[in-house]
Amino acid sequence: MKIRYLSIEDRQNLRILRHSTDTELKLQLLESIFRRPLHTLQALWEYRKWFLELTEEQLKERPALVFGLVQIYRIQGDIEKARLLTERLSEEEPYHLLAKLHGPAISISDFGDIIRKYREQSYSMPSLTLTAGRPSILNGVWDMTQFGDALEQGEKEPLEFLEILFPEQAHSIY
Repeated sequence: MKIRYLSIEDRQNLRILRHSTDTELKLQLLESIFRRPLHTLQALWEYRKWFLELTEEQLKERPALVFGLVQIYRIQGDIEKARLLTERLSEEEPYHLLAKLHGPAISISDFGDIIRKYREQSYSMPSLTLTAGRPSILNGVWDMTQFGDALEQGEKEPLEFLEILFPEQAHSIY
């Protein structure tokens, strides 16, 4: 299988996952996706086999893996499974907020509320997903086309969100 569109790190991780029998190593590799500043749904999709093999016990111990599985279910179009899994995450868990942030029907006001909660709780922002085609995941103007006029009229709030998510690049992204 040719996966040249993936980063070198992802290609190496996938090779290890295919050949390793060490469960703990596999879990650590899957969690490492969300320790990066950014990840793509395309890369996450390549890990789907291992996410779908996770046990209940593994999911209870590792909220990052629950978040990853939620994203896999959303990519597959199994929104109900994704919703139920999101509800299992503790509301005190940053990945619960992140799963809600990446939800398919999130509004701009919900997006703002979640970002504010991140700031209030002093959570460090986990890995953001770069491609989703909705305002919950910032990917430049393309994802926010329907809100373009509102963004130009109200520059302050979107810039605040961007400064939280991408402190050094906020103005360039805006």
